[in-house]
Amino acid sequence: MEQRLQAEINPGEEITIMLYADSSVPIQNVISVMDVANRLKLKLVLATEPKKD
Repeated sequence: MEQRLQAEINPGEEITIMLYADSSVPIQNVISVMDVANRLKLKLVLATEPKKD
């Protein structure tokens, strides 16, 4: 995933990743994506659905 993202990014381009995850996604998968974004100096927004009553 990291190499693929890196290949798509143009130098100086500001990228924001919207990461949509719900409770069925293992937390390690979320952390892995966040780590890649951090290493590539990309902005990342973790979006979740509001808790249903």
